[in-house]
Formats: sequence, structure tokens, C-alpha cells
Amino acid sequence: MLGISLLLFNKPKKTAAKIMAAATEALAISPQQKQQGWLGVNMPILLMYLPVHFFFTLWALSFVFLPHKVAVSVWVAFLVPYYGFTQWGHPAHTGCRQWPWLMNWFSENIEGSLRHWFGSLTVVYDGAEAAAAVATAETAAAEAAAQTPTAAVAAEATDKLSVSAGVAFDGSIADSTAARGTAAEQQLCSVPDTEQVQAKTQPWQQHQDKELAASEQQQQQAHETEPDNQHYMFGFQPHALYPTGAGFLPWMPSFKRWFPGVSPITLTATVMFFPPFIRDIACWAGFRQVSKTTFLAALKERGSVMFCPGGQAEMVHAWRAFLPGPGRQLVLHTRHKGFVRIAIEQQSSLVPVLALGEALQLRNLINLPTLQQYTYKKIGFPVPFILCGRWFVTPFPHKIPLVYVIGKPLRPPKYKAGQPMKAEDVDCLHKQYYDSLADLFVRYKHLHPDFAEARMVLKDD
Repeated sequence: MLGISLLLFNKPKKTAAKIMAAATEALAISPQQKQQGWLGVNMPILLMYLPVHFFFTLWALSFVFLPHKVAVSVWVAFLVPYYGFTQWGHPAHTGCRQWPWLMNWFSENIEGSLRHWFGSLTVVYDGAEAAAAVATAETAAAEAAAQTPTAAVAAEATDKLSVSAGVAFDGSIADSTAARGTAAEQQLCSVPDTEQVQAKTQPWQQHQDKELAASEQQQQQAHETEPDNQHYMFGFQPHALYPTGAGFLPWMPSFKRWFPGVSPITLTATVMFFPPFIRDIACWAGFRQVSKTTFLAALKERGSVMFCPGGQAEMVHAWRAFLPGPGRQLVLHTRHKGFVRIAIEQQSSLVPVLALGEALQLRNLINLPTLQQYTYKKIGFPVPFILCGRWFVTPFPHKIPLVYVIGKPLRPPKYKAGQPMKAEDVDCLHKQYYDSLADLFVRYKHLHPDFAEARMVLKDD
């Protein structure tokens, strides 16, 4: 409220007009997106980013414009029955309020929505199985080219095969033929917003396509096999200020192509299940709290989970992602080892997931690292914490490209049920996990224009 008032203080009509024009432009959809519809393009973002701000804005306004006793009475009258009804069945632990229709709707629309709001979306899988699929697709394409005299027909066959086998997805198209290096195939990889498809490819995107092609060739030379263990624990890092990708990624068709039949339950901070509205969205989306009891129950029920190993400790260092040029840092917190023990105990494969771009979508309006580090250690949450995004004080995320890199599943050492766990085995798998994330960062950071010169920092404090 204070930020908005400051913006409007000087030439309020002109400033308000600029804000409204920018908001209208962001919410408008292009002719190519009309098939998805306005709701499909915008609602996934509105549902995930607005509820928290909406609730606290209502709370603040009630105490500004109503007598304090009246405001307290109104909130008690609303919150007591609200929590009484919505807490039934302990949805944060059991997922009993999960809404399948909403989850399917998210799955159908999330990638188009992210491309519209963030400009481009790239999902990369580093697994050996992906490389095998690429090799199969290219072999079939080569056979089709040999049998077909027309190059255009051969290219069409290659494109059809690439939909089901590729290393990089933009959410709608998989580029399995980037190794051939043709200009047409380079446009398939990491396709930006639909309005930009017809525009000239940006230099960083051209470099991205060439590097992805080289990555595919290296993967094809590897003869590793994916673990036959079908239980997965996807570690999503960094947490940043608002890790929406941990919720979005399991719904994406790009993700489901690599892990058919795998539907991870997203585990989120318990604090998400307190504020009204965002609490309901989280419950309907099937999210659950990240306590150990819920972790084990979700893993047993669904066979896979998505969680943030670094936790809220990484929120304290999120500001470093905004440092300019080579000084930009992506900070991962490495102190937690409980998830590694669970992986060994449950014999579940650890899958590192690196998120590039999410750390830049929102920032803390008040950056006081020393105070925020202190409050995090004392109360478990950095204070002050005021999210701001596009147009300075709004909750809408900045238009920053999103890149998600999914690493190879890491199989835990074999243990029988109830067998005592060796500390060295925990340390070894823990190191292997973070070494994998560091390796993914080095090999794939060029895919994001803002992280090409950045460096990763591992902290255990």
C-alpha cells in the first residue's frame, strides 16, 4: 500500500495510466493463444501468485478502515468456521482436499501460461534414457530420409518423432534433432513466447541450441542405464523466494514425457497451509506439508515426491541472484541430510532438479541480509519479507526465461528394511547429489541468458 501510494503521489493520473496499460498488456493474449483462452493463459499465474497478497491486503485494509475491535470480530467470525471446515481430514498431511479436475486443468494449460508470462520455457532431461530415445528417433528419421526423396517429407517425419523423444522441451515441442544443426531444427529448441516464434532468434537462444546438440551427442556416447527403481525423490533447487516451479513442474507434459506414470506429490512449507485462499489453492493442487511423517506417507502412497532440500534457508541468499554480471550467484543450502536418509531408508532414487530463472521472478522489497539471516535462525523465517515483482510493488512475476534441468536419478546404496544406516553412505549420497547439481549448473547455465556468467555457491551454514 505504501509503495503504491508513493508511485501515485507524483502525477497520479499519468502514473496510474502507465500501470494500467502495462497490466493490460501483460494480461492480453495473442491471436495464437486464443485457442487456449484467456483463463488458460492467465489463471495459473493468478491463482499461484495473487492469493497471499490478496489475503494480507484485506487484513491490512480491515484494520485501516474499521475500528480495531470491529476488525478483530470480523476476522474471528470468518476464520474460526473457515479453519473448522477446511481442516477436516488434515488435508496438509493426507491430501484429502485434492481436486483432480483442477490438477488436470493446470496440466493442460500450465506450459502455455508460463511461456506467455515468462517469455520462454525450457525443460531439459539429462538422463541416459533420454539420450537413448534421441538416438532411436534420429535413426528412424535417417531411415525415413533415405527412403523419401523429398527432404521436406523427411524433416516432417523427424519432427513427428521428436515429439515423443527429445532432450529439451519448451513445453510443446521436443527437439530431438538438434545435433543436425540445421536452422529449422534450432528453432524447435526452447521456443520462446508464441508471439516471438515468428521473430528472429536471439543470439543466446542460438548458442543454447548448439550447446544442446553437443550435449545430446555426449549422452548418446554414454551406455549407462537408468535405475529400475520406480520410486523417485525430486530435489528442486534453489528454493528462492517463491518456488512455484516445484508445484508446476510435475504437471507439465514435458515432465510427464520423461517420467510416464510418475506423478510426484509436491511437499511445501507448513506456513503455506495457514493463510486463507493460498491454503485452499495448495490443498486443491494436492500439495502437502514437508514434515517427515507426511514425506513418508506421500512417498508410500504415490511413489514419488517433489520437494526443496535447501528449504527456506535459501530464501536468505536469494538477493545474490540479482547481483550484476559475473558477480551473480545461485546459492544452494547443503546442510540438510534428512532427505538423503529417507532416500536410503525407502530405497528411492534421488533426482536433482535445477531451476534457472525462478530466483529472478520476485525479489524482497526490503533487503537486509544480516537481519534476515538472524531472524531465520531464530524463528525459522527471514524478516522482513515483502515480495514484489513486475511494476515494482505487484505480486506478478518478472518476465524472465525459465529453465528447468532434470538430472539423472541417483540410486541409493542397497539397504534392507531396518538395517542400520552408515554415516559414510549418507555423506556419500549427499555429496553425489550436490555434485550432480553443480555439474548440471556448469553444463547448462548457458541456456539462461542471465546465468551464463554466474556461479553456483554451496553453503552449509
